[in-house]
Amino acid sequence: MDDLQKRTYESLRSMWWMLEFAPVKRVVYGTRDSHAFGLHRGAPRVILPGQKIHASVLFKGNYRAKAKFWKDFDVWPELLYWNDPASQQRLSKLGQLWEKDIFDESTVPSLLRDIQLHGVECFDAVDRLAFMASFEQGRAAIKESDSWESQLNQLVRYSDDPKVRVSATVALSELLSET
Repeated sequence: MDDLQKRTYESLRSMWWMLEFAPVKRVVYGTRDSHAFGLHRGAPRVILPGQKIHASVLFKGNYRAKAKFWKDFDVWPELLYWNDPASQQRLSKLGQLWEKDIFDESTVPSLLRDIQLHGVECFDAVDRLAFMASFEQGRAAIKESDSWESQLNQLVRYSDDPKVRVSATVALSELLSET
């Protein structure tokens, strides 16, 4: 979650550019032990068949992927938004290339901690919980936490931000509808 909130920066600056022109030993794909030397020259990373991309990059609004798919075997999908009901369907339709493990148990405590730390100014965390609550696997992960219900109820009651209140209400609605 923290990485999704960070701004992205162009990391290829000053000294790094000089390193882009240093010969680097690389594996030659499709062979067992062959290597080649080449210059990177600031070229985007190439995503090869069999490699996975974490779907969370599709939720990072200010991120624009520069990586290219090898021989155009796939394309970058449009961004997804936590508060867009169509995102759930679009996420489920992504192919094997996309790693969709956004509901692991370690995510929920981080989101709830963000809500606790940032109080009523935690739209991204609440919005992500609401999105997770729309999936069975996400609901199960959220319900493993002791404080989810009280924290979401506090946001519904006390947040001045209507977006936070709506997302908290949606999350509660999803989570309480099957209990």
